[in-house]
Amino acid sequence: MPRFGFAVALAGALLAGCSGSRHVHVSFDLRERIEASDTTVAAPDVEETFRVLLVGDAGAPQTDGSDPLLATLRHHAMQAGPNSATIFLGDNIYPNGLPPVENPRRAEAEARLRSQLDAVADAPGRVFFIPGNHDWRHSREGGRAQLLEQEAFVESVLGEGSFLPSDGFPGPVEVELAEDLTLLAIDTEWWLGVHERGEGQDPESGASIGADEDFLIELVEAIEDA
Repeated sequence: MPRFGFAVALAGALLAGCSGSRHVHVSFDLRERIEASDTTVAAPDVEETFRVLLVGDAGAPQTDGSDPLLATLRHHAMQAGPNSATIFLGDNIYPNGLPPVENPRRAEAEARLRSQLDAVADAPGRVFFIPGNHDWRHSREGGRAQLLEQEAFVESVLGEGSFLPSDGFPGPVEVELAEDLTLLAIDTEWWLGVHERGEGQDPESGASIGADEDFLIELVEAIEDA
């Protein structure tokens, strides 16, 4: 079940893709809960300069345009204005990411991703997708190829730089969202997984990433710089 939250960004943000094997599933009628709730976000006590909308584990939505969570996300993304960002935190396609075109499950997987893209593609703010373990095919053989399929699909709709980190690398990728507000995007499945890592020259940072130590050094330096 998707988990959905809002955050008012006042400082730096460090976001990682959904990874791990434990999942908590809460059973209730999501549509009823959303319709009965107040979907407004309380104004903060300080001046708001940028708003970040976060959604994770959204990879199994209703694909007929009636998904209540995506409808709520769209409402807030459209209302947030240009000084905002919507970030999908990984596990964007259940159960195993975006398979090759010839795979019989491709159409279903593509529809699940398209539903999320359609919800925010015309929103005035920026939109980013970060991969999770499902998008990596749980780091099984062929997982990196499927990750690259998803990156190409997302960027064909939202434009270059909307899928972070790119090319199967772990990051960190630094994105300046506003003055004194930096997004650091990392892919923890690259670190936790054991197959088919991106190695060599990282196109995002220019660093040579090929070992856990390299990733951690880059991450610590990025945090310190921010």
